[in-house]
Amino acid sequence: HRCIFCAYDYIGHPNRRLETGRLLTFINEIARCRVRSLLFAGEGEPLLHSDIDKFIVHSKEKGIDVGLFTNGQLLREEIARKVLPCLSFIRFSVNGGTSENYAAIHSVKASVCKEVLENIEMSVKIKKEKNLDVDIGVQYVLLPENINYVTQAVKVLKDKGIDYFAIKPFVQQSQSQFYKMERQFGLDEVEEVFGKAEEFSDKTFKVIARREAIIKYNVRNYKHCYGTSFISVLNSAGDIASCLPYWDKKEFIFGNIY
Repeated sequence: HRCIFCAYDYIGHPNRRLETGRLLTFINEIARCRVRSLLFAGEGEPLLHSDIDKFIVHSKEKGIDVGLFTNGQLLREEIARKVLPCLSFIRFSVNGGTSENYAAIHSVKASVCKEVLENIEMSVKIKKEKNLDVDIGVQYVLLPENINYVTQAVKVLKDKGIDYFAIKPFVQQSQSQFYKMERQFGLDEVEEVFGKAEEFSDKTFKVIARREAIIKYNVRNYKHCYGTSFISVLNSAGDIASCLPYWDKKEFIFGNIY
């Protein structure tokens, strides 16, 4: 996928993967350091790594809670049956309300949307079949190109049986990003869209419209970020950085696992 709003489009698309043996050892190391949770996401699609199932299962075996962000296209049933019992949550990135709109945002063929929806439905089926305690959700990044398709997306995804549908604003992580919005949506511009989407919420399905993220977009009323004391980032080159937007800046890198 080459999503038009990708936060990492400016680094190109390097074909690099963490070495399996080293990452498994790294998971052992952070487990000994009493790291509580590990999220597989990042500047590329996690399911592109042929050993992603090993990483997720091993993390859980070491007592680490695990989450996964994915576009979902490569989630084959064999992999899903291995990883879903080990995940606290899986969040699918779906950013279009029709096959054509999805294709335009994700820069893929329209048929990919059907594949992804089938994989989401399959995940829900496995969850129910095995009575798994895993949250299955979708995140939708709000853009001028897809704001008119939110309601369709919510309806389709609710019918697939997911637990939640989150709508969040586009975040400009770096000025180097190719995609730029001239201005962020105002709450008055999205309130009707949010309201219609939230009408689908019920006891088993929740629409999460992130109003606060829009109201406080780019507002920084603090002098120091304490989040870096609680979370770190490992990129596909092995660098460990203190903050997601700065993993490519030397002054924010602690070191490299190799």
